[in-house]
Amino acid sequence: MLNRLPIQWRALLQRPAIRASLWTLGAYGTSQALRIASNLILTRLLFKEAFGLMLIVNVVLQGFQMLSDLGIGPSVVQNPKGEAPEFLWTAWTIQLIRGAGLWVIALLLAWPLAQIYHEPMLAQVLPVISIAILIDAAGSTKAFLLNRRLNIGPWMMIDLSSYMLSILVMIAGAWIWYSVWPLVIGGLVQSVSNCIMSHLLLGRPRMRLFFDRHLAREIIHFGKWLFLSSILAYLASQLDRIIIGVFFALDQVGVYSVASTMSLVMVQVVQRISTKVLFPLYASTARTNAQDLRRQTRKARSLLMLLTVPPMWVLVMLAPSLIDLLYDARWHEAGWMLQLLAIGATAQCIFYPIEIVLLAMGNSFAHMRLQFMRTIILLGAMLAGGYFFGTYGMLVGVVAANVLYYPALVWFVRPYGVWLPALDLGALAASTLVIAVGLGLELEMGLPVLK
Repeated sequence: MLNRLPIQWRALLQRPAIRASLWTLGAYGTSQALRIASNLILTRLLFKEAFGLMLIVNVVLQGFQMLSDLGIGPSVVQNPKGEAPEFLWTAWTIQLIRGAGLWVIALLLAWPLAQIYHEPMLAQVLPVISIAILIDAAGSTKAFLLNRRLNIGPWMMIDLSSYMLSILVMIAGAWIWYSVWPLVIGGLVQSVSNCIMSHLLLGRPRMRLFFDRHLAREIIHFGKWLFLSSILAYLASQLDRIIIGVFFALDQVGVYSVASTMSLVMVQVVQRISTKVLFPLYASTARTNAQDLRRQTRKARSLLMLLTVPPMWVLVMLAPSLIDLLYDARWHEAGWMLQLLAIGATAQCIFYPIEIVLLAMGNSFAHMRLQFMRTIILLGAMLAGGYFFGTYGMLVGVVAANVLYYPALVWFVRPYGVWLPALDLGALAASTLVIAVGLGLELEMGLPVLK
């Protein structure tokens, strides 16, 4: 197949970064198509409260994971010794210890969290689904090694296969069991499948318990600031869901989960390419030719913007109609929520790829401080919006925070020469103009705009 392509195309596709990007896009596009299709089926088989409950559970589990992130994967990618079997074994041992600790914490916090959210089912669901934390921790660190080498195709196939299996389990379970438990079991199936295949299909070295104090010190030294950074990144990405989970009724939380998930589709494309492709690429450049970093970031970010920002414009315009087309009348309110959240997600698509430079340069301390600023700005914007305009204002605050943190981002990346003001502000101005004109036309046509 490849030999039939023109020479220029063959040369392009043989570049590791291009291949890794295509794998990332292909796997993510497929997974999102499966997610939307399964969501359409499951929303008809299950009740809205089930999705609201799982939103809270997933927020809690992601919190456990990120609140204890030791930067094991980034350490394998960034550290010069990341290829050594001893480094991979030590990283795997640390990962297992961390996973076991998280699982115990999840068990202990299940009942208190059920009281905080006034949802007794949390006390039953959380201990079961938290087993996935332990299973994920047992997965092979060879997946991080493939990421370092920009050879992510094998892991993408494993991850996609596991996801497809979990969807089949959820749909089959929901067909015969009108409960939240099919969603729980499907998540566990995905974790088990990923874990087993990561050991069987990713080649050598085989994992074994091993602990080298010097290597562990290097991993923890890099990860200590990434640990705090992950806590803050979790808060920055999940603060809206945490607060809404407390103040909204459970059925409204379910509606918000649909809107939030759809608004982040392109953001997650950017994040995946940034972490799976740009991070190892920039880290390699920093080790060999740091002077080329600015040119590389300009080229990569320009391509990413062309790929992700225009679809976000379309999503803003079509959000209410899209929700009404895909879902039944119970989910109608997700339309205006999606339209509003998609505006903020457009800014995320523009700005997120700059952050990864800090980790590629090994400066996890600066990355942590940036996440702190981002969290404070998000919290302040949500509180201000909620105080003045209620629930609607709270969501406006989520959108505004994605732009207001830009000066802090610039402050931290400027020392590395990768700040590109013309590119950033040009993309933001173009997005503002296109969205404003589009929404104005929709208002004239009498279409629903922002509620």
